[in-house]
Amino acid sequence: MVFNFQRTFFVKMCTVVKALGDKRGVSATLVNLGDCAKNLQQDSLALKYYSSALELDRQLNDSADIAYSLANVGGMLRQ
Repeated sequence: MVFNFQRTFFVKMCTVVKALGDKRGVSATLVNLGDCAKNLQQDSLALKYYSSALELDRQLNDSADIAYSLANVGGMLRQ
């Protein structure tokens, strides 16, 4: 399944960007992991990834990414 392959790639990528201290990269990767989990119908895991991305976006004070992450969290809670 393509989403399982993508998830494996994004988990590895998240490890690398964390090691580099790239919070923006970690946030983006968490969103991608959330998308994979959502497509695999793992809603609670998707919500966890999206919420973690939101937390990082707030630390970075990035208004656009905060809005995007809030939309992702809200979309999961709406289901």
